[in-house]
Amino acid sequence: MSAKGAVPVQAPAITGVSAPAIGAAAGMTNWLRGIGVRQVRLACGLVMFSYIFSHFFNHALGNVSYALMEKWLTFHIWWWRIPIVNVTLYSAAAVHFSLGLWALYARRHFRYTVAEITQLLLGLSIPLWLASHFGVVRVAGWVLGREPVNYAAPLFAYWVSRPHMIAVQFVLLTVAWTHGCIGLYFWLRMKPFFKWAAPILLASTRAARRCRRGCS
Repeated sequence: MSAKGAVPVQAPAITGVSAPAIGAAAGMTNWLRGIGVRQVRLACGLVMFSYIFSHFFNHALGNVSYALMEKWLTFHIWWWRIPIVNVTLYSAAAVHFSLGLWALYARRHFRYTVAEITQLLLGLSIPLWLASHFGVVRVAGWVLGREPVNYAAPLFAYWVSRPHMIAVQFVLLTVAWTHGCIGLYFWLRMKPFFKWAAPILLASTRAARRCRRGCS
């Protein structure tokens, strides 16, 4: 058949799909493609930092009263031992540590800044500092089926029975907090708001430190 006698075929129109829906789907696809090892490690780190913040905040309440510290401990244990939250926490810890080792292995050079090498060494040392505390408080509860302990037992163990553990706990607290804060700095320093927010965050940290000293 010649071109003059050809019947044009018109494609059926696609209906029922709005432009915003297509744009949202494309945006979600691009967002998923942008997730890499660094983003997964950051998300896992944020999960653990939220636990550390809650745990250390619980300790800090002891500067107000022992009763308040014990009351917050009840909420702290309830929240973090919800099965899905508990699995998320331990999975985040395992993935974060594993990806940290992978990043060290995949690194093509060893030219570190002071902040980078500090974060790396502190992060690698956390499992060692955490072993005794985690083993006594958490693993023993799993094995022996004990109820969550209160603050009385650890305080007696660390301050009376084994005074050397006081230094271990202070080092663990400092190492974990410093490692997390360096990670937050590396993440937030490229954000547009960080230039004006950094002095405020630093001032808030110093004010909280002075308040803690005053309460103690």
